[in-house]
Amino acid sequence: MFLIMKHGLDHLLRKNNILNLKTKKNMNNVNFIYTKQEHSAEDNIKEYIDSLPKDSIFYDLGANLGWFSLYAANLGLQVYAFEVDKNNFFGLQKNIEANPNLLDKIFIFNQGIADKKRNINLRFSDDTIGGHHKTLELPNFSATSGIIANKKIEIIVDSLDNIIKDNNLPFPDHLKVDIDGSEYAFLLGANEVLNHAKSMVIEFWTESEYYNESIRILNTFGFKQKTIYPIFGESNLYNFVFEK
Repeated sequence: MFLIMKHGLDHLLRKNNILNLKTKKNMNNVNFIYTKQEHSAEDNIKEYIDSLPKDSIFYDLGANLGWFSLYAANLGLQVYAFEVDKNNFFGLQKNIEANPNLLDKIFIFNQGIADKKRNINLRFSDDTIGGHHKTLELPNFSATSGIIANKKIEIIVDSLDNIIKDNNLPFPDHLKVDIDGSEYAFLLGANEVLNHAKSMVIEFWTESEYYNESIRILNTFGFKQKTIYPIFGESNLYNFVFEK
Protein backbone atom coordinates (compact mmCIF):
# COMPACT_ATOMS: atom_id res chain seq x y z
CA MET A 1 0.00 0.00 0.00
CA PHE A 2 1.16 3.52 -0.80
CA LEU A 3 0.64 6.62 1.22
CA ILE A 4 1.85 9.58 -0.81
CA MET A 5 2.30 13.02 0.70
CA LYS A 6 3.70 16.27 -0.53
CA HIS A 7 5.10 17.66 1.90
CA GLY A 8 21.55 18.74 8.74
CA LEU A 9 21.98 18.52 11.71
CA ASP A 10 24.20 19.51 14.61
CA HIS A 11 22.68 21.67 17.37
CA LEU A 12 19.73 20.04 19.14
CA LEU A 13 17.13 22.09 21.02
CA ARG A 14 14.06 20.42 22.53
CA LYS A 15 10.77 22.31 22.70
CA ASN A 16 7.22 20.92 22.95
CA ASN A 17 8.36 17.41 21.94
CA ILE A 18 9.76 18.73 18.66
CA LEU A 19 13.47 18.41 18.02
CA ASN A 20 14.70 21.53 16.25
CA LEU A 21 17.81 20.91 14.17
CA LYS A 22 20.01 23.61 12.67
CA THR A 23 21.93 22.46 9.66
CA LYS A 24 25.35 23.56 8.57
CA LYS A 25 25.41 26.24 5.86
CA ASN A 26 22.97 28.58 7.73
CA MET A 27 19.87 26.81 6.43
CA ASN A 28 16.37 27.05 7.84
CA ASN A 29 15.52 24.86 10.82
CA VAL A 30 14.16 21.34 10.34
CA ASN A 31 11.79 19.88 12.93
CA PHE A 32 11.61 16.23 14.01
CA ILE A 33 8.97 14.54 16.15
CA TYR A 34 10.84 11.22 16.07
CA THR A 35 14.63 11.08 16.10
CA LYS A 36 17.58 8.73 15.97
CA GLN A 37 21.33 8.95 15.45
CA GLU A 38 21.82 8.15 11.76
CA HIS A 39 22.66 11.77 10.96
CA SER A 40 25.82 11.63 13.09
CA ALA A 41 26.77 8.04 12.26
CA GLU A 42 26.74 8.53 8.49
CA ASP A 43 27.89 12.08 7.80
CA ASN A 44 29.21 10.92 4.43
CA ILE A 45 25.64 10.65 3.17
CA LYS A 46 25.05 14.30 4.03
CA GLU A 47 28.25 15.17 2.19
CA TYR A 48 26.96 13.27 -0.84
CA ILE A 49 23.63 15.10 -0.72
CA ASP A 50 25.45 18.43 -0.34
CA SER A 51 27.19 17.74 -3.67
CA LEU A 52 23.96 17.31 -5.67
CA PRO A 53 22.45 20.04 -7.89
CA LYS A 54 19.64 21.72 -6.02
CA ASP A 55 17.00 21.15 -8.68
CA SER A 56 17.62 17.38 -8.73
CA ILE A 57 15.13 14.58 -8.20
CA PHE A 58 16.37 12.53 -5.24
CA TYR A 59 15.10 9.08 -4.24
CA ASP A 60 15.66 7.90 -0.67
CA LEU A 61 15.26 4.11 -0.52
CA GLY A 62 15.13 3.05 3.11
CA ALA A 63 14.08 6.46 4.39
CA ASN A 64 13.39 5.31 7.97
CA LEU A 65 12.39 8.51 9.86
CA GLY A 66 13.40 10.83 7.07
CA TRP A 67 16.64 12.41 8.30
CA PHE A 68 18.22 12.41 4.87
CA SER A 69 14.96 13.02 3.01
CA LEU A 70 14.32 16.19 4.98
CA TYR A 71 17.95 17.20 4.75
CA ALA A 72 17.77 16.92 0.95
CA ALA A 73 14.41 18.71 0.73
CA ASN A 74 15.71 21.55 2.86
CA LEU A 75 18.56 21.96 0.39
CA GLY A 76 16.08 22.33 -2.47
CA LEU A 77 15.95 18.82 -3.93
CA GLN A 78 12.66 17.17 -4.91
CA VAL A 79 12.51 14.06 -2.74
CA TYR A 80 10.72 10.73 -3.11
CA ALA A 81 11.12 8.70 0.10
CA PHE A 82 10.39 4.96 0.42
CA GLU A 83 10.07 3.13 3.73
CA VAL A 84 8.92 -0.48 4.03
CA ASP A 85 8.09 -0.67 7.76
CA LYS A 86 4.70 0.72 8.82
CA ASN A 87 5.96 2.00 12.19
CA ASN A 88 8.96 3.76 10.70
CA PHE A 89 6.67 5.13 8.01
CA PHE A 90 4.42 6.60 10.70
CA GLY A 91 7.44 8.38 12.18
CA LEU A 92 8.49 9.56 8.71
CA GLN A 93 5.03 10.96 8.08
CA LYS A 94 4.93 12.81 11.41
CA ASN A 95 8.41 14.28 10.84
CA ILE A 96 7.38 15.63 7.46
CA GLU A 97 4.14 17.07 8.86
CA ALA A 98 6.27 18.97 11.40
CA ASN A 99 7.84 20.89 8.49
CA PRO A 100 4.98 22.57 6.57
CA ASN A 101 7.48 24.62 4.57
CA LEU A 102 8.74 21.38 2.98
CA LEU A 103 5.40 19.71 2.22
CA ASP A 104 5.73 20.41 -1.50
CA LYS A 105 9.26 18.99 -1.61
CA ILE A 106 8.68 15.40 -0.41
CA PHE A 107 6.50 12.50 -1.55
CA ILE A 108 6.51 9.47 0.77
CA PHE A 109 5.70 5.83 0.08
CA ASN A 110 5.05 2.94 2.48
CA GLN A 111 6.61 0.47 0.06
CA GLY A 112 9.26 -2.23 -0.01
CA ILE A 113 11.70 -2.34 -2.92
CA ALA A 114 12.77 -5.63 -4.51
CA ASP A 115 13.33 -7.16 -7.97
CA LYS A 116 9.68 -7.75 -8.89
CA LYS A 117 6.17 -7.65 -7.47
CA ARG A 118 5.63 -10.40 -4.94
CA ASN A 119 4.24 -11.27 -1.54
CA ILE A 120 7.08 -11.68 0.92
CA ASN A 121 7.80 -11.68 4.64
CA LEU A 122 9.18 -8.56 6.30
CA ARG A 123 11.39 -9.64 9.23
CA PHE A 124 11.73 -7.43 12.31
CA SER A 125 12.72 -7.65 15.95
CA ASP A 126 10.32 -5.10 17.50
CA ASP A 127 7.84 -2.37 16.67
CA THR A 128 10.08 0.52 17.67
CA ILE A 129 9.60 3.65 15.58
CA GLY A 130 12.95 4.31 13.95
CA GLY A 131 14.19 0.74 14.35
CA HIS A 132 16.77 -0.73 12.01
CA HIS A 133 17.19 -4.13 10.34
CA LYS A 134 13.71 -4.52 8.89
CA THR A 135 14.68 -7.10 6.25
CA LEU A 136 12.87 -8.83 3.39
CA GLU A 137 12.94 -12.65 3.26
CA LEU A 138 14.42 -12.66 -0.24
CA PRO A 139 16.13 -15.62 -1.95
CA ASN A 140 18.85 -13.18 -3.00
CA PHE A 141 19.22 -11.43 0.37
CA SER A 142 22.55 -9.58 0.24
CA ALA A 143 23.39 -8.58 3.83
CA THR A 144 24.85 -10.43 6.79
CA SER A 145 22.56 -12.97 8.44
CA GLY A 146 23.33 -11.23 11.73
CA ILE A 147 20.65 -8.62 11.07
CA ILE A 148 17.87 -11.14 10.42
CA ALA A 149 15.12 -11.06 13.06
CA ASN A 150 12.54 -13.70 13.97
CA LYS A 151 9.24 -11.82 13.82
CA LYS A 152 7.55 -11.71 10.42
CA ILE A 153 4.66 -10.07 8.62
CA GLU A 154 3.64 -10.62 5.01
CA ILE A 155 3.75 -7.58 2.74
CA ILE A 156 3.73 -6.79 -0.99
CA VAL A 157 6.96 -5.48 -2.54
CA ASP A 158 7.77 -4.41 -6.08
CA SER A 159 10.61 -3.26 -8.29
CA LEU A 160 11.40 0.44 -8.47
CA ASP A 161 10.88 0.42 -12.24
CA ASN A 162 7.33 -0.91 -11.73
CA ILE A 163 6.57 1.56 -8.96
CA ILE A 164 7.66 4.49 -11.12
CA LYS A 165 5.59 3.26 -14.06
CA ASP A 166 2.47 2.46 -12.02
CA ASN A 167 2.49 5.85 -10.26
CA ASN A 168 3.71 7.99 -13.17
CA LEU A 169 6.71 9.22 -11.18
CA PRO A 170 9.77 10.99 -12.59
CA PHE A 171 12.95 8.98 -12.72
CA PRO A 172 15.55 9.87 -10.09
CA ASP A 173 18.67 11.85 -10.90
CA HIS A 174 20.32 10.63 -7.70
CA LEU A 175 19.58 8.00 -5.06
CA LYS A 176 20.40 6.92 -1.54
CA VAL A 177 19.95 3.14 -1.19
CA ASP A 178 20.03 1.62 2.30
CA ILE A 179 17.51 -1.22 2.37
CA ASP A 180 19.11 -3.81 4.64
CA GLY A 181 19.99 -6.63 2.28
CA SER A 182 17.63 -5.81 -0.60
CA GLU A 183 20.23 -3.81 -2.54
CA TYR A 184 20.97 -6.58 -5.03
CA ALA A 185 17.26 -7.21 -5.59
CA PHE A 186 16.76 -3.47 -6.15
CA LEU A 187 19.43 -3.47 -8.87
CA LEU A 188 17.84 -6.47 -10.63
CA GLY A 189 14.53 -4.60 -10.90
CA ALA A 190 15.84 -1.16 -11.81
CA ASN A 191 17.03 -1.20 -15.42
CA GLU A 192 15.18 2.01 -16.33
CA VAL A 193 16.23 3.71 -13.11
CA LEU A 194 19.86 2.82 -13.73
CA ASN A 195 19.61 4.09 -17.29
CA HIS A 196 18.37 7.49 -16.13
CA ALA A 197 20.21 8.05 -12.83
CA LYS A 198 23.44 10.02 -12.66
CA SER A 199 24.73 8.91 -9.25
CA MET A 200 23.88 7.06 -6.06
CA VAL A 201 25.15 6.26 -2.61
CA ILE A 202 24.42 2.60 -1.84
CA GLU A 203 25.19 0.35 1.11
CA PHE A 204 26.92 -2.99 0.43
CA TRP A 205 28.07 -5.78 2.70
CA THR A 206 31.19 -6.81 0.83
CA GLU A 207 31.12 -10.42 2.08
CA SER A 208 27.82 -11.07 0.28
CA GLU A 209 27.81 -13.63 -2.53
CA TYR A 210 25.96 -10.96 -4.54
CA TYR A 211 28.44 -8.13 -3.98
CA ASN A 212 30.58 -8.67 -7.11
CA GLU A 213 27.50 -9.13 -9.28
CA SER A 214 26.03 -5.90 -7.86
CA ILE A 215 29.16 -4.01 -8.86
CA ARG A 216 29.03 -5.60 -12.32
CA ILE A 217 25.44 -4.43 -12.83
CA LEU A 218 26.33 -0.88 -11.87
CA ASN A 219 29.35 -0.90 -14.18
CA THR A 220 27.20 -2.22 -17.03
CA PHE A 221 25.01 0.88 -16.74
CA GLY A 222 28.00 3.20 -16.76
CA PHE A 223 28.44 3.74 -13.01
CA LYS A 224 31.97 4.02 -11.67
CA GLN A 225 32.93 3.92 -8.01
CA LYS A 226 33.96 7.35 -6.77
CA THR A 227 34.25 6.92 -3.02
CA ILE A 228 33.83 4.26 -0.35
CA TYR A 229 33.07 5.00 3.30
CA PRO A 230 33.21 2.46 6.13
CA ILE A 231 30.15 2.47 8.39
CA PHE A 232 31.18 3.02 11.98
CA GLY A 233 30.89 -0.06 14.19
CA GLU A 234 30.08 -2.42 11.31
CA SER A 235 32.29 -5.10 9.77
CA ASN A 236 32.60 -5.24 5.97
CA LEU A 237 29.71 -2.79 5.56
CA TYR A 238 30.28 0.34 3.49
CA ASN A 239 28.55 3.23 1.76
CA PHE A 240 29.68 3.37 -1.87
CA VAL A 241 29.26 6.46 -4.03
CA PHE A 242 28.87 5.70 -7.74
CA GLU A 243 28.72 8.25 -10.55
CA LYS A 244 28.43 8.18 -14.33
